[in-house]
Amino acid sequence: MKEHEYKKGTKNTTGPIVVDGKVITGRNCEYGDDTRDECFIAAHDAVTGNEVWRFTVPAAPGEPGGDTWGDKPVSSRTCSPWGLPGGYNAEKGLLYWMVGNSSPHTRIKRYNGDPFAIPLSSPTELYCNSTLALDIDTGELAWYYQHLPGDDWDYDPGHEQVQFSSAFNPDPDSVKWINPNIPRGEVRDMLVSAGESGGLWVLDAVTGEFLWAMPFPYDDPDFHIADINVETGQTMIHRDKILVEDDQVLEKICFANTRSYWPMAYHAGNNSLYVSYHDACDKRIGALMTGNGHIMQGFIRTGPNADDWVGLAKVNMETGQIDRIHTQRIPSNGAILLTAGDLLFWGDMDRRLRAFDVNSGEILWETIIGGIIQTSTITYSVNGRQYIAVLTGEGTGGTGSKAALV
Repeated sequence: MKEHEYKKGTKNTTGPIVVDGKVITGRNCEYGDDTRDECFIAAHDAVTGNEVWRFTVPAAPGEPGGDTWGDKPVSSRTCSPWGLPGGYNAEKGLLYWMVGNSSPHTRIKRYNGDPFAIPLSSPTELYCNSTLALDIDTGELAWYYQHLPGDDWDYDPGHEQVQFSSAFNPDPDSVKWINPNIPRGEVRDMLVSAGESGGLWVLDAVTGEFLWAMPFPYDDPDFHIADINVETGQTMIHRDKILVEDDQVLEKICFANTRSYWPMAYHAGNNSLYVSYHDACDKRIGALMTGNGHIMQGFIRTGPNADDWVGLAKVNMETGQIDRIHTQRIPSNGAILLTAGDLLFWGDMDRRLRAFDVNSGEILWETIIGGIIQTSTITYSVNGRQYIAVLTGEGTGGTGSKAALV
C-alpha cells in the first residue's frame, strides 16, 4: 500500500519494528519551507496497514516544547528519526525512539545568521537530538531526554536504545557526570545510548530520569558537551565551539563520527555494553558547502598512536569502567554481534571478519572475505550447525550499492 507521498520530502531510512500488533517506523524529512509535518514516527496496524497514530517530532506552538524554537516558523522546523530503529518495553507499554539533529546543520543557517537565537542548554529545538518514550497504544509522549541542545555540527547523539537492568554504582574515576540523588546499589531498569559522535548516556527506562553520562571514547577538553547538570540531566554545549560566520574555521571539536550508526551490543552475563569507536575529531567551517564540497575534515585525535586509534570498548554498565579489549589501525563500520557462547563478531574495512572472546578480547579466529565490512552481521543455524552471515560491499546508500552476502 502507498503510505505517504514521497514528493513531500519524507523517506523511509530506518528499519521497522513490529510490537503489540503494530508496525512502527520513523521518517527522514528534508529541510524546506513546508516540511515539518513529514518528520514523524508512525504506528500502522500490522493486519490492515491503517495508521493507528503518528507523533510529529518538531514541536509546534501551543504544544509542549513548541516555544523552544525561538521565532523559527513552524513549517520549517525539521529533525527526524532517521537512524537505527527503536526498542519496546512490553511491561510498561513504552516505545523508545531516537531523534536526530535539526536542519540545516549549523545554527547560523537555521536562524538567519544568529547562532545564539536559541540557548546553549537544553531544552531547545524539541524534540531534536532526544530520546523519546511514547505510549505504544496512543503515541503520546511519556517522557523525553535531550542529549544535545541546538546541535551545530550534525552530531546525531544516538541511535538504538539498549535496555538492561543493573545496580547503580558508577565509578567517579570513570564516569564524569553522576546523579547524586540515586542511592548506591539501587537496581533500576535502564536505557543506554552511545552518541554517533561520542558520549554515553544512561537513563531510567521507566521515567527518563538522568542516571549518569560520560564523554566517549575519551574525555577530551574539546568534547562537544561542555557540562551536564547532574541533578536534572540538563546538557550544555561549548559556546566557543559554535560557528558564527560562514568563513570561520573551527580547528577541533570531538568526536568525528566516532561510533557512527553501526549497532553496538549488550552482554547480560557480564552486564557490559560493547561499542566500537574511532578516536577522531573534526575540523569545521561555517559554510554548509565550500569550494571542495566539504564542511568538515576528520583527523585522528592528537595523542593516540595511529596503530591503535580504532577499538572495541567493553563498558561495565554498573560502574561505567571501560576496558578497551582490542585496538587496531584499520577503521571499521561493522556491527557488533554477541552470542550466548561468549563470542563477539566484528569486521573492518580491511576485509577482516574476526571472532573475539567477549571478556579478554582475544582473537579466536579471523578470515579475509571478499570486500570491506560496513553493515550488520547475523547468526543463524540450520540442522544444528551455526553460521555467521555478513554483507560486504562499498557501503553507500541507495539501490546503487554493490553488496555480497558471505
